[in-house]
Amino acid sequence: MKRIIVNLNKTVLNVYVVTDDYLKECFEHIEPVDRGLSRYLDESGYFSILLDTNYDIFEKNTISDFRTLRTDGYWIWSADLNYYYEKFGFKWPQEFVAFCKSNKVSNLSDSLLDQILIKYSATIMFLQHGLSDENSEIYPFNEIELR
Repeated sequence: MKRIIVNLNKTVLNVYVVTDDYLKECFEHIEPVDRGLSRYLDESGYFSILLDTNYDIFEKNTISDFRTLRTDGYWIWSADLNYYYEKFGFKWPQEFVAFCKSNKVSNLSDSLLDQILIKYSATIMFLQHGLSDENSEIYPFNEIELR
């Protein structure tokens, strides 16, 4: 199972891939949760919602499916990463954290969300389905450049 974090701020999309192994590594070195970052994540909107749930890899609690995606209008990420950050110390890419700390989530307008959906839906769907464990050699936080 692979989760994604996509930076929409560049002319070339930067895609971070988050594996279960990376989540387990983060859990071994938990750091305090930044409440400002948590608030930012909670205030983000949804890019897409999969009406399904999954189980977390540590305690088997029911959580959002990793294919449900959130966005702030500048980044898109797998919704379950919010949970892993709060509960198990997931470490976001530094680029993402720096952006969040220097910005505030405003209400994501429907027109901006529509523009993002039109522009990126096919690419994001490809990433979610094309990065299966069987056919990918990508490791945590390696960037994939899509032109």
